[in-house]
Amino acid sequence: MRSFLTSICILSALVATGNSLICERCTNLHGASCTGVSETCGASKSLCIATLKETFMESHKRQIFEKACGRKENCWNSSMTAGNFRVTVNTLCCTSDLCNNGKPKLLSVNTTLNGQTCPSCFSSMNANSCDEEETMSCRGEETECIQFDVVKRGFVTELRGCATEQMSDSRGKAAFPEKSIHVINFSKSNCSTQLQCSLFLPAAVGFLLLKLFS
Repeated sequence: MRSFLTSICILSALVATGNSLICERCTNLHGASCTGVSETCGASKSLCIATLKETFMESHKRQIFEKACGRKENCWNSSMTAGNFRVTVNTLCCTSDLCNNGKPKLLSVNTTLNGQTCPSCFSSMNANSCDEEETMSCRGEETECIQFDVVKRGFVTELRGCATEQMSDSRGKAAFPEKSIHVINFSKSNCSTQLQCSLFLPAAVGFLLLKLFS
């Protein structure tokens, strides 16, 4: 009886292993490609992912490329512009063994003005705080205004700007997925500018009061 139970346990383990997804795993902090080792994914990770993150700061460009096991919430294709800083995140997500051996399809660059205007700021490493009145015109698919802070090793960077819907849905985490960076104080607004937001609220309240007491 004991040998029978042992055989059942071994068989179950083999079946579970056979159903596990296998993905390539590697990281390149200074480039757009990498080759790594095979990794058996845990039960909570059902996708293979390959992510290219590109940051642009004035004339400086940095690329980070990663392959790993992942979840659906890791599949971001999004961008954000804040002051003179811009970040794009492109992710390939797939469900077969070692399917992340390629590269994600890059987002097309659309520089057409879309009519949205957002507060604009990139205040890095505890520098001077953002100017409340500075704004920017949004382009392409970046139709939402978002703002948040990121904390790394005790230093705070403040960001305000235009973002795609997926970047907004990720609450800024798509731009900073690294474990050593924490996104805090996230908020978003559909108003064109802070001035219009501040003017709209009293007008709306006044209209509501007029309807209630007329």
